[in-house]
Amino acid sequence: MFFAKLRDEEGRLNNMEVMKLKNKLGTKQLPTAELLLDGLDAILVSEPGHGVASISQMLTVTRLHSAIGAISAARRLMQLCRDYSCRRSAFGTMIKDSPLHMLNLSSLEIQIRAGELFLLDVSRYLGADDVGLLQKDDSILFRLLTPVLKAFYAKTMVNVCCELMEAFGGQGYIEDTGIPCLVRDAQVHSIWEGTTNVLSLDILRVLAKTKGEALLVFNERIKRMTLDVKNAVEKRGLRDCSEALLTATTSLLETAASTSSDHISTGARDFTFSLAKIYSG
Repeated sequence: MFFAKLRDEEGRLNNMEVMKLKNKLGTKQLPTAELLLDGLDAILVSEPGHGVASISQMLTVTRLHSAIGAISAARRLMQLCRDYSCRRSAFGTMIKDSPLHMLNLSSLEIQIRAGELFLLDVSRYLGADDVGLLQKDDSILFRLLTPVLKAFYAKTMVNVCCELMEAFGGQGYIEDTGIPCLVRDAQVHSIWEGTTNVLSLDILRVLAKTKGEALLVFNERIKRMTLDVKNAVEKRGLRDCSEALLTATTSLLETAASTSSDHISTGARDFTFSLAKIYSG
């Protein structure tokens, strides 16, 4: 990793040339340039070959930012869609009174809420880490869950955004509404700060580095999360869900333990999504 000044003492660019501004699908509000670095005056500020490791803490934060961007885009579209359903009529009735329309919105709302709760939980770990209050097991879980959160929700929220755009009908496709811009901008979050495949392989590195302890900590966390409802007679539905989560976690652990490294690498994306779905409940 290097430190380089943008300009020298006389205000001239530091041996860098802006070749062009990239013509991107979305996030056009944020110009992105392609630079030619030719004789750039820079100072090495990390150990040689350890640049990425030196910015790992920053990557943790920016991956959370990507998850925030994806989930908040879906939430914004959901707010607009709910309001629109109270104003738009079709086939002689308001679309908010259409069972099919509301069933679709309800399904999408559940996905968004799951993402919000997952995000807030991981953010809680980040806050504890910032003030030195993160315990060992929580630190392992934080390292595991950050790429899981970003990989899964930056990916799935794109589909949620597309579904919500469709819920507006033809109006959702009109630029003047601002909806297409939200959908385009949401696409980038699965690419920024590590694609889904890159993050899935990063999760395997977490498992290798902790010698599998990360999965055991994950399992204990799921057990604690479901403990409150496990024996609650008045919460039969939640109890059944908690049992299903525990069964899924056990199955995932057994699969991971009995699968060769080559095979688990091939299935890294599915493995990541399974972790996310279990933790989201």
